[in-house]
Amino acid sequence: MYLHNFNQYLTEKVTSIHGLQSIIFSDYSGTVMYKVSKVEICRSIYLSITNFIDSLIPLSKCLAGDACNSFIIYLNDMQVVHLPLDKFLITLVASEDGNTGYMVNFVRHMPTVYLDLLLAAKDSCYV
Repeated sequence: MYLHNFNQYLTEKVTSIHGLQSIIFSDYSGTVMYKVSKVEICRSIYLSITNFIDSLIPLSKCLAGDACNSFIIYLNDMQVVHLPLDKFLITLVASEDGNTGYMVNFVRHMPTVYLDLLLAAKDSCYV
């Protein structure tokens, strides 16, 4: 799947989450890696997705056993899911216009939890 079709593909997965104000991605030690506010999501869901994918790259280079080999998602400052990075395969893809971008493929039947949350937050902009 080309990168420019990524957002359209993900949009089909959206479920409504009301009252969503922020999403925080943190490593296991509690260090905030990336925080997405509702305003940022409303402004550019595509940018939010690509920024988060970029934030995974240094995280994935950590040695196994370190605190940074997993990440935690917070929804409105409440922990909702903890996902080990070994559940993901990060692939570099090229779009048709020649630009490159990151694609995240989920393996081992892991759901696209964080992307669903981002898109649901976008959906809540219009509620």
